[in-house]
Amino acid sequence: MLGPDGKTRRDEDGKYLKKKIPMCNGKFADGTMQEFYERGYDMSRKKAQCGKSFANCPEGVTDCCC
Repeated sequence: MLGPDGKTRRDEDGKYLKKKIPMCNGKFADGTMQEFYERGYDMSRKKAQCGKSFANCPEGVTDCCC
């Protein structure tokens, strides 16, 4: 974050203050939109994959993340 003088601002511990800016949606090659932020799904307790590879996921799992 920049202060009124145009310089980067720091907190009381000397760390740089940051402002999170969400990424804009993208487009596929055919022009359709791709949302990068899924809404309405609670993925907070899900793993990206079951083991060291996606091949370790149980057969028939449809929600992908274990």
